[in-house]
Amino acid sequence: MGTAMAALGFAAEVIRRPGVFFARIRAREIPWIFLSGLYLVSVIAVSLLYALKPQGFPQESFSADVGRHSFWFWMAMSFVGLAMTILIAGIISVLVRFLEGRSKVALTQTLAVLLATHVWYLVMALALGVAVWGRWAGVYKFFEFALSLIGFIYTVRGIRQVAGISAPKALVCLLLSSLAAVSGLFAGYLTGLLPEQMLKVLLFI
Repeated sequence: MGTAMAALGFAAEVIRRPGVFFARIRAREIPWIFLSGLYLVSVIAVSLLYALKPQGFPQESFSADVGRHSFWFWMAMSFVGLAMTILIAGIISVLVRFLEGRSKVALTQTLAVLLATHVWYLVMALALGVAVWGRWAGVYKFFEFALSLIGFIYTVRGIRQVAGISAPKALVCLLLSSLAAVSGLFAGYLTGLLPEQMLKVLLFI
């Protein structure tokens, strides 16, 4: 009961009072059990959504061209995505040290920020699921764009607060680290190590 109440408290902080939650991370009081559970629930929700969603619906959306795959395929790709998330967190930490001239944030702290962002993946999966159920293409596209943008801004805010750097520097660190990860995926594709379909899915998630 106590664990459940603690999880609900953390969930409320992540969404309603992110500044308080990021302050915990900055103080290295990271609730790893909660963040691990949040990540797992979010990837299950996302995997169910894309496994059940009609292929190509809606047209001209971010997910229109990733193809139809099973729930377990999406789960597997999500955990490959976790490895990419850890890589991005490490690159962000290195970039912060480069920009500031000293180490200001640990990999565990940047990783915690990226995992906390998955609350918006979970919200998006639920919103898109409703749009798929109603076959509301316009609603689907709106939520896909709006919640992706909110998640991006949320991540920049978290990096800024936890690392103690300016918002522009946090934005640069996030963009450069993401670019490095994407470049690695394309390198794997061009060398024949990564199939095209897996490339599309990993770029999407």
